Amino acid sequence: MISQVKRLSSRRLHELAGVSLVMMGMAAPVVGAVAVAATASSPQVAEVVVTAQRRKESVQKSSIVVEVLSAAQLTRVVNPRDLTSLSPGVQIGMGGAATQIYVRGVGDQSNNMNSNPGVAVNLDGVYIARPAAVAGNFFDLERVEILKGPQGTLYGRNASGGAINLITRGPKLGVYTGDLSVEAGNYGLIKGNVAVNVPLGDALAIRGAAQAVKRNSYIIGGGDDDDEQEGRATALWKPSSDLSVILGGDYSHIGGLGAGFVPIEGSSGAAKISSPWTSMTTPAVSNALMEQYAYQAAHNIPGPPTCLPAASLPPLSQYQNAPQGDCPAGFESTLNPLNGTRMFQNNHYWGVHAQLDWNLGFANLTLLPSYRDSRSDYTTTATDSYVTHIETSQETTIEARLSNSNDWMKWVAGLYYYNEDQTAPSYPDFGLLNNVESDYAQQTKSYAAFGQTTVTVAPKTRIIVGARYSIDDHNMSQGWFNSLAGGLGYLTGSDYNTGVSCMANYPAPCRVEDDIKGSATFDSFTWKLGAEYDLTSVNMLYATASTGFKDGGVQIFKPTLTSPASHFSPEKLLNFEIGARNTFYDGRLVLNPELFYDIYRNHQGFAVQFDSLGLPELTLLNDGDARMYGGELDVIARLTDDDTIHMGTQYEDSRYTKSIYAQDVGEPLILTPRWSGNFSYDHVFELPNGASLDGEFNLTYASSRWLSTDYELPFADSPGYATEDIAVTYAPAVRNWTAKLYVRNLSNTYYYTQGISGSFAADPYHSYSGNISAPRTFGGVLSYHF
Repeated sequence: MISQVKRLSSRRLHELAGVSLVMMGMAAPVVGAVAVAATASSPQVAEVVVTAQRRKESVQKSSIVVEVLSAAQLTRVVNPRDLTSLSPGVQIGMGGAATQIYVRGVGDQSNNMNSNPGVAVNLDGVYIARPAAVAGNFFDLERVEILKGPQGTLYGRNASGGAINLITRGPKLGVYTGDLSVEAGNYGLIKGNVAVNVPLGDALAIRGAAQAVKRNSYIIGGGDDDDEQEGRATALWKPSSDLSVILGGDYSHIGGLGAGFVPIEGSSGAAKISSPWTSMTTPAVSNALMEQYAYQAAHNIPGPPTCLPAASLPPLSQYQNAPQGDCPAGFESTLNPLNGTRMFQNNHYWGVHAQLDWNLGFANLTLLPSYRDSRSDYTTTATDSYVTHIETSQETTIEARLSNSNDWMKWVAGLYYYNEDQTAPSYPDFGLLNNVESDYAQQTKSYAAFGQTTVTVAPKTRIIVGARYSIDDHNMSQGWFNSLAGGLGYLTGSDYNTGVSCMANYPAPCRVEDDIKGSATFDSFTWKLGAEYDLTSVNMLYATASTGFKDGGVQIFKPTLTSPASHFSPEKLLNFEIGARNTFYDGRLVLNPELFYDIYRNHQGFAVQFDSLGLPELTLLNDGDARMYGGELDVIARLTDDDTIHMGTQYEDSRYTKSIYAQDVGEPLILTPRWSGNFSYDHVFELPNGASLDGEFNLTYASSRWLSTDYELPFADSPGYATEDIAVTYAPAVRNWTAKLYVRNLSNTYYYTQGISGSFAADPYHSYSGNISAPRTFGGVLSYHF
């Protein structure tokens, strides 16, 4: 799907030539994957150049399915979830601090060290392994490329569902420029950006950029706030036209309370406690739950177990009430009634990388080494529990590529190495049931060789051939300790210190332990075949078939104390795509239709199982196969010099064709709306004094979609939604500053982006919660360019 951004008239484009528009608060002249190349007599929709296939190429001349978001659109993105409002075919939720990205129904909903994102996120070509580390990178960006469908030949790891490429604004030789912007809005929003480009001689330049964001919570009781500080520095050395070297580093800190969860309408967790978990069969567990409910009843606490009267709690920061939230008005959910735990996050991410590009004559050599360090320290709550994580990751990657392009052949070949060391102590707290301590450690190594070529076999016909072979090694260990005050563990566990049966010792606390160690190696061969045919110089047909994979791993689960650690297998995706790239009416109209069909094998999903201690464990496993088919249509029309419209829509039908749960066969994949899309209109008002007003309207919509695989729960099927954004930007004749006013989600519509049932699945109607979208927001941006 091609996204919409702001357009400018041909006269304004000539006036603004050579001026950086993005940090001024104005959109670059880009319409999704196209840009306005206006002439005095004929405003046209011109092509945008992307690097999604490891080379520069026009989207209108390529068979890749890519959506391009411009720098101006991205100024409104702070949290990765904000991308959902810009690209509704992309659905993003949060699992604690982890970003859960879905494209065309392919993604990952896990929130621990076993997370293998189905959509690869790359920052200037460097793979970001940890889903939590995706946050903090959405500033001073040139563009974002969203590749849809498997990327199994050119991308490093786990790109079965696609890839999201974040391309930053790099240093430029010979120019001194700077950009400043300040934004303020409701919910206490304050956001500041600064970027400076400094030339140091003819062959050297550096660029530095920084962003700080502060915003109060959207939801009652806290959560979904913003507290970020991030910076980036990059140096470019280009001693000759054949050689360039880039050195870069970045740092981000993500604070605040983190992603908030709210009870989803229809679940009993969203109302006063009326029905305890009577379906639980063990009296000890029922008694423990009754104690917790009795505590709530004695204190008149409605809602899930984490709601307390706000007046009884120490003051937090000042939160704005919203019509939706964790608890009713006057109650707060950020305090655990049993041990005083509060939500928080204190996450730090940094990385360094280098890129060498050298023209060897017969080919271009690219070397891209990198190192990334991630530390996620947070406590989050969903449904009936609090979980504290302290996750660390040290990631090293090296990629080496050779490439070349001429009139009849384009090719790229390379080698890839990836190494990640992780630790992840975790402390789930289920209140009176049990307190859990676990200590994960895992090392993952990946090796790959890849290549892809596009060959002209006739004047209007090209064929595409690509392949990749990958080997992934995993070594994992886990120590698991439970301090029980009742709970399921008493059935089979013995106290680790005394050896006394937990059942005999109930209701006294009982400490049990388990250790899991295991390793697994997977190899994967992926490929791509395709053809492109030029009907005319501006009309092309294409057809491709390709495969992709998402790595497997070692289970953090054992059914018995003596059983070995098991593993889950890689996902496999086979994709068929046909489409066209069309430009009509002297470049005024772009029309790009696409159809796809996917076969999905070894889908990785979650299930609650009872481990060797008799405790429920949310386990990642291969739960079945699926198929998806659908299409996309994008229409961009340059009506006049001052008017542009864009209409884009995506249809997708997804179904499980095989499942370990018979009742799931025929059900759709989660976070996959059948219909999604957007409509936008932009008009530039020319003012007599040479200034201008640019007005924008954007409508984003998506139909209903399942938030989780709890297909027996009707409220897990979240209704469709539509949101509207409007904005007006004033630019004076001098053009060195702009002022912008905006309203987002004008109708104050809310929708859910993720869902999760209660930790104990015996009665999931008790509690079901999820992430929720932002309410109506408004604000202004003042920007200055020098």
